Amino acid sequence: MATSILMSPSKSTKFNWTIENFSRLNDKESHYSGHFGTGGCKWKILIHPKALNGMFGLYLMSQCSGKKSPYAEFSLAVFNQKNHEETVKR
Repeated sequence: MATSILMSPSKSTKFNWTIENFSRLNDKESHYSGHFGTGGCKWKILIHPKALNGMFGLYLMSQCSGKKSPYAEFSLAVFNQKNHEETVKR
C-alpha cells in the first residue's frame, strides 16, 4: 500500500513536451518525456498511443525517492496542432 506525503504547496510549474512526428510513433510502445522538477520531486510524462482498447494513454509519473508517494494537483492538455477543436484539457 502506498503512503502519501503532504508537502508545502510549491509554485505552479509548467512543462511543455512537443512530440515531433507524433503520427509516426510506434503505437505498441510507451514513450517518455524528459524529467522536470517541482515540489522537491522529479517527474516525467508517459504516453501510450494505444493503451487500453485503442485509447490514448497519458500519465504523470513521480520519480521521487523514498517509500512515500507525493500528492500532486495537476492538469494535462493535449494540443492538436492540425485541428484545434480536438485539443483536450483535463
